[in-house]
Amino acid sequence: MHCAAVGHVQTDGKVVPAKAWAVSYYSAPSGSHFAISARDLLEFVRLHLTDPALAALREPQVESVLDYGGGVTGWMLYQDGVVGRTGVAKGQKAWLRVVPSAGVAVAVLTNSTGGERLAYEIFGAALRDLAGVETAPRPVPPLNPTGTDADRTCYLG
Repeated sequence: MHCAAVGHVQTDGKVVPAKAWAVSYYSAPSGSHFAISARDLLEFVRLHLTDPALAALREPQVESVLDYGGGVTGWMLYQDGVVGRTGVAKGQKAWLRVVPSAGVAVAVLTNSTGGERLAYEIFGAALRDLAGVETAPRPVPPLNPTGTDADRTCYLG
């Protein structure tokens, strides 16, 4: 567990190191437990952007997916042309945002579950400066929420 940054969680009002690094393997799809450095993650992105054999993997598979901010399994295509993924482990959270048309990728890895504000600040500045993209703001719950269309959601439990 100590070959990488140790995650931190809140227990009894205190922030303490997590005792395990991952959620149970049986509760997630194969390939969803990346345990790599930021450098290796960006190399993975470079491969996807430059290998013609992988171009089909960047094609949208569904029209739209609701973004609740917590991440989704698989790649997410945002309205601003940015592609991304969010990953979660015990006391850790990681974000990846890619602008394929500009060949730019930004990874933010934290050893805290509270790093979302930092990640969105970094994406806003880096993607604007490096790719000329104004990214969407961090998702927040609506003040007056409406119902969710149950036909657009699924549970694979």
